[in-house]
Amino acid sequence: MPQSLIGNFSVVVYLDDKNIICRSDNKILIFDAGGKYVSKIDASGKGPGECTTINNVYVDPVEELIYVVEDSPVIHVFNYHGKFIKTTRIPFLPGGIFRALDGRIIAPCIQFYNEQNRDMLYVLNNQLNISHTFKSRNPDWFVDIKQDFRFLGNPYEVDGRILYKEPFNDTIYEVAENALKVHWIISTGGKSLKTKDGINIDNRQIASKDKIGNLVIRESTGFFFFE
Repeated sequence: MPQSLIGNFSVVVYLDDKNIICRSDNKILIFDAGGKYVSKIDASGKGPGECTTINNVYVDPVEELIYVVEDSPVIHVFNYHGKFIKTTRIPFLPGGIFRALDGRIIAPCIQFYNEQNRDMLYVLNNQLNISHTFKSRNPDWFVDIKQDFRFLGNPYEVDGRILYKEPFNDTIYEVAENALKVHWIISTGGKSLKTKDGINIDNRQIASKDKIGNLVIRESTGFFFFE
């Protein structure tokens, strides 16, 4: 059956006892719990309800909404049936999106290096208006690096707390209402975790046993997992 031919989908974004939502770079498919096709969201254009790319997807199971972040300063909102609800333009390029249980929406900002006091994290209300901005906590200062840095990681929630680690920073912060609180400082075993080194490693320009790149962290109550 044509609706069974879904192609190469690398990520199951969300599933529960009623819905299965998965994505690729240019499409989001929605199925019921039995695997029956329900609807899709395409990266097909620039018109109302359309997007050109799909960089990140977050599913809000409470409000049954799908938030889509593309390669532009907008956030698209759809319902579980793939029906377009609205597009909100925001004053930054979002690298991802996460909705907390208390309704806050946390979005890391795609970072353009050569800026010491750059914006790192935005907090939006449920109307997608900015309520707070957090500046970078990375102490590195660059005068010779100008790079569009998109490998940001996503905020995540553990025991009701929203947590976030800036790339190439050794500290995980709890995103409180108006402040960042230290959650955990990562011990790197004496290896370097500087942004300039990390960028070069990601670009495969250097290789060194005493340097590490950006850490991807998965956390649950009492456990940390590193990639």
